[in-house]
Amino acid sequence: MRLILIGCEYSGTTTLAEGIRTWSHKVMGEGKGLIAYHDHWKIPHTSGHPGLDDYNLFTPEEQEQILALSPKTKEMIQRHNITYHIAPGALQSPDYLSIGLHIENAIYAPMYFDYYNDEVERRANQEHFEHDIADLAPDMPLVLIKASSETILNRMKHTPHYNPVLQERDIKDVLNKFEEEYERSSIKNKFTIDTTGSAVEETLDKFIKQMEPYFNQSDILRILNHRSNQNS
Repeated sequence: MRLILIGCEYSGTTTLAEGIRTWSHKVMGEGKGLIAYHDHWKIPHTSGHPGLDDYNLFTPEEQEQILALSPKTKEMIQRHNITYHIAPGALQSPDYLSIGLHIENAIYAPMYFDYYNDEVERRANQEHFEHDIADLAPDMPLVLIKASSETILNRMKHTPHYNPVLQERDIKDVLNKFEEEYERSSIKNKFTIDTTGSAVEETLDKFIKQMEPYFNQSDILRILNHRSNQNS
């Protein structure tokens, strides 16, 4: 399964990714579904692969070290990070789930980390990244996860993240920016999911129904094989 999930922090991208990972093992067989996903583009949360046994986020001290880097160094690290994750070895794997990727970085960088301030440079980089995505994974969908500003604020207050990126004053602006980047993206396959008022299970059901046309051959074979083994 290959896709890119994007959305404002607290919209539910990581929660959905966890749901997708669990669901994929249920329908494809234990150990044969999505093993891990990439969630590396919210500074200082730039390490670890949720789902792997050796998954290990930076310690609080290491996160502070990341935050203390210069804007130039942060930009370089994230640019290299994105380039690595859109290389052939990554995008052409049967399973690839990335949260945020180039879009998340382009939104948060000028707002909070003082790089990508030049609009022309930022657009050129985005076009370069999306050219590579289109070349290597032309059918992979871009999925925008949305929620109302009130929902984002409520989640922010009741289940706060450690070292969050999003600031309360910017909720509406960031939601609008994700909508704009989604519309502007040249990735041809797209759909949206609104998590406002939806339970986790409801959001996952919405995703499965809309994702079905984009399952790759490996997904379909694993699902059919697992179904056949259960019925035999």
